[in-house]
Amino acid sequence: MTRASGSEPSATDVGHFAFSSLIEPLGVEEFGRDVMGRRQWFGTGSPDRFTHLLSWRSLNELIRYRRPPAPRFRLVKSGRAVPESAYHRTVHTLRGPLRMLDTARLLVEIRDGATMVWDAIDQAHAPVHAVKQGIERALRAFSFVNMYASWGDVGGFPEHWDDHDVFVVQLLGRKHWQVQQPTRKWPMPEDFSEPPTEYAHEWTLTPGSVLYLPRGWWHKVTPLNEPSLHLTIGVLRPTNADFMTWLVQQATACDLMRQDIPVLDDDQARAQHAAALRSVMDQWLGPSALELFDATQSKTHYLDPRPTLQAIDHIGPETWEADSKVVLLSTRAEIRRSDGGVALVVAGDEWWAPAEAEPCLRKLVEGRPIDADAFRGHATSSLVSELVASGVAAVI
Repeated sequence: MTRASGSEPSATDVGHFAFSSLIEPLGVEEFGRDVMGRRQWFGTGSPDRFTHLLSWRSLNELIRYRRPPAPRFRLVKSGRAVPESAYHRTVHTLRGPLRMLDTARLLVEIRDGATMVWDAIDQAHAPVHAVKQGIERALRAFSFVNMYASWGDVGGFPEHWDDHDVFVVQLLGRKHWQVQQPTRKWPMPEDFSEPPTEYAHEWTLTPGSVLYLPRGWWHKVTPLNEPSLHLTIGVLRPTNADFMTWLVQQATACDLMRQDIPVLDDDQARAQHAAALRSVMDQWLGPSALELFDATQSKTHYLDPRPTLQAIDHIGPETWEADSKVVLLSTRAEIRRSDGGVALVVAGDEWWAPAEAEPCLRKLVEGRPIDADAFRGHATSSLVSELVASGVAAVI
């Protein structure tokens, strides 16, 4: 059954998004080798290729039922946040005041040039969440998705650079982007620099357009006095500074690292102390430390917080709904083969299954929901139960 253009998929249809569809005609390998972290990239496609991700109609419903508190949901204008009181009203009840969105005043602010911002909208909308997960699978980096909606010709933010890589996905309308290379290579969030005096690249993004900017690239965005809706996908690729921060946290388990620095000792004692520190750090800075750092992030950054509450009383899938499907919650899962079996590997933990279960496991790793009964036909019920109980899989 095909989905009508512009319509939104059901909850069981949105688990998979192919990163390759975002960067066509480039391939994933070519993008990683020649573009990612190195230069800007601009691509176009069919105007309706992203319309299923978010529409004005679905945005209206999300605002009504799933709108988060400020500052995740806010209005901005010319680089300043519009006060919440300008588009909210307070309802006084016996249980205290209740702040509610005032839709009439919201429209007034928007007509006056405000841009609507929704940070981490992937946490509220399944089709957008699937995009986040698809990018994490392909790039092995934590991602999030923000939404920007504007209607006038007033910019929401001044020219700036981001401390993460960005994919800009234009859904509806147009916006003009000017782009310039970083003024500092690999900038960190606390860095400051003056904006460029001129921009080397510029594009007008139209529906179906995608713009990729590595961390630190300057951009100036100009609305074109028409309705515009776009998503920005932030990609937080781990840095060496992230690794070193984590390493210092782990190193405090060592007695030596918790000792006071011998500032009052003689030169020879301080030299011996420094040598001991170097020895400890040399041990920590081996390849195994990078693997452990990566595994730790897999357990904290890349697991979808989706529970299976029916498993609390009935851990066995035999008692679950007949049309249940299984989805994998990790975007960092891998398949490992061995004689007579296959393992699903997540953050260093392994779950083994018969070799005939490999096609089902591969679909799960790709982010595709699979029929629970079909999965149990190739693997044991206990495997499904273990995956759910471990927070690695969920039943929908």
